[in-house]
Amino acid sequence: RTPYETRDEANKELQETAPSLLSITAAASAPPAPTSVIGPSYHEWKYFDNDGSWKLYSPAHQTSLENAFQLWDMTKNGKLSRVQIQTDEWTYEIQFDKMTQRNLVHPNHKERKVMRLNARQLSGCWR
Repeated sequence: RTPYETRDEANKELQETAPSLLSITAAASAPPAPTSVIGPSYHEWKYFDNDGSWKLYSPAHQTSLENAFQLWDMTKNGKLSRVQIQTDEWTYEIQFDKMTQRNLVHPNHKERKVMRLNARQLSGCWR
């Protein structure tokens, strides 16, 4: 499947080759924490799945993505435009400036669209 014998070996090389990326690891089973660097978060993060539908990130990843996004959005620092999240099986890089997610471990490096919905969009009051 990959040129690496273990996921740890692949992640180790990834960390060595991409030290400027902000890394966030969150267990999918972690309890939700709806706070952010600015205040309560009223946003949802989704990715476009193979079945043609938008899927929610886990609660822990929702918080991590929102915190990282707000930090990037406040500073517009290019080094902060990318964040990594870890699932049980894969490591993904989310690029806020392109609103994409890329699998860093899979040999195809599949790239998907991501979106961030705010409270107004979630309530159905947007055009």
